Amino acid sequence: MSGNGIDIEKIKQDNIKAFLSALDSVCGKKTLILDRHLSGPIGLFVKFSVLQEHGVDKVFWLSEEVPSSIFPKLYICRATITNMRLVSAQVRSERNLKTFNSTLYLVSRRTSACDKILEEEDVIGDLVIGSFPMWMIPFEKDLISLELRDSFKEIYMEGNLAAIYHSARVLMEIEASYGIFPQILGKGEKAKQLKDLLFRLRREYSLEHPSDTCIHNLSTSIDSLIIIDRELDLITPLMTQLTYEGLIDEIYGIKSSYAEISSSLISNLNIQNNTHVLISSNSTDHDFQKKKILLNSSDKIFNTLRDNNFSTIGTRLNKIAKQLFDDYEERYQAKTVSQIRDFVSKLSNLQLDHKLLKFHIALTEDIMNITSSETFLKILEIQQNLISSINNSRNSLIEELLSKNVPITTILRLLCLESIVFGGIQLKDLENLKKELIHTGLLCPRAFNSYKTYNSINKAFRLIVNEVNEQNPNDISYVYSGYAPLSVRIVQCVIQKHLLKPNFKQKNSSSSWEGFEDSLKMLKGQLFDETQEEDNQIKLAKAHEKKTTIVFFLGGCTFTEIAALRFIAEQEKNSREIIIITTSIINGNTIVESALPNVF
Repeated sequence: MSGNGIDIEKIKQDNIKAFLSALDSVCGKKTLILDRHLSGPIGLFVKFSVLQEHGVDKVFWLSEEVPSSIFPKLYICRATITNMRLVSAQVRSERNLKTFNSTLYLVSRRTSACDKILEEEDVIGDLVIGSFPMWMIPFEKDLISLELRDSFKEIYMEGNLAAIYHSARVLMEIEASYGIFPQILGKGEKAKQLKDLLFRLRREYSLEHPSDTCIHNLSTSIDSLIIIDRELDLITPLMTQLTYEGLIDEIYGIKSSYAEISSSLISNLNIQNNTHVLISSNSTDHDFQKKKILLNSSDKIFNTLRDNNFSTIGTRLNKIAKQLFDDYEERYQAKTVSQIRDFVSKLSNLQLDHKLLKFHIALTEDIMNITSSETFLKILEIQQNLISSINNSRNSLIEELLSKNVPITTILRLLCLESIVFGGIQLKDLENLKKELIHTGLLCPRAFNSYKTYNSINKAFRLIVNEVNEQNPNDISYVYSGYAPLSVRIVQCVIQKHLLKPNFKQKNSSSSWEGFEDSLKMLKGQLFDETQEEDNQIKLAKAHEKKTTIVFFLGGCTFTEIAALRFIAEQEKNSREIIIITTSIINGNTIVESALPNVF
């Protein structure tokens, strides 16, 4: 996917410009105190050497003790109540010092709630306060995250609209740059809230900017926006991800494209893969026990492996190793000065690829130690039984896992999956769980008549595929070895109808829910399709152009869903490209852990 529908590079450059402008607002040398959650996103586009060029003497995390300094302090953090209290405590402790000089920049906007906290803490008059727009963080040419890591919890557990507002602002920014989305499709109450809020912001923007042509015209580069409400498909993130990137996320965790890998695993590999990790000046030896590795398309080997089922990775690594060996052998074929020069010019890249290959082999072996364990295989067995609606012995298997001291998040993840598939859990099995976890909607008492059974949804959307070719897949179900993510099946209802219903005759060429209205009624929430009328000449002009579809995940998406959408994009590459925007990257652990503080 080339991502021509949205200029990804421009977003990166805008982020850099905004960040450096914030740094330069404090003249001379300064101490940067950074929200730790921002270190990953900022590290994607700014090296520490750039910070030094703009006067940063030292970097500290907002959450740690910051020593007094002769230099002014610049706080950069997300606009959260917790962060405001941390800033307030530090400001109060230093405001009597002669060298006191503090500036606060909030990402992406200054809010009245933050001002209220600063007023209550009696520090608002001690700070120069600003904000800088970093609404979107491009991870890849086809993937943008808003990095709202608490978005699932805020939207579905707390009823907080902040993440929905942020999402609407992002979509509004895109419309202001590329024109109005010709078509917006979605399903779910929160998805509808997002659509309605976008329409409101659009009206307000058009009144404030009457001469802005983009907001008054339909986009010629973006064909449609599909909003996926996470609430529609909670099964997918609860399943164990089985792609290479997905398993790395499950086992080590990936945040803002960085995975924390044990230093012992890679200490002898001397990996330098464009990692721009920002490190606090207070870092201890403990902080260096794990090394942050950047996992994105700049690593060609990772990019080749990332979206494939893990069962095929050994074979693929073998092919890469053979190709690398053949490339090295070219040195014996180089006879002329020109041929030798060509080989030498490739040598540094070959050496880097060799190091990266050794790293991915070591990482694969480490993952295999886990995936071949009895516990991991039992977890997969329970999950497969659940999604196949096989009810027998699952509770005894879960009890067996409990006896082996498996992490509580893993147990709760399985119970939540059972709750969704079977329309709830027997009341007796819920006695020891507190109401906060039940409130999330992941766990609930079993109702006599559930809204629609999982079996009906499974059949309607063909979620279980018995015969899967993981080596050369022909269906998105390869990402879970036989289970197709419902969220991505919903996208296929719009852009790949023929694969779900081979005999379906579409009445018109435009994107729509046509043919799947009855199936979609099984899922909670309102179905909508907002289509703007286009001029006939524009329609004719666009008829032969490549379409761009934005798939927006409200509440987060998994790496396996990204892999599945990339698989679709590859199938549709001659006629359509897909750009994925998500409030955050999630997995089953992050969903369950977001509820745990209120449970135990």
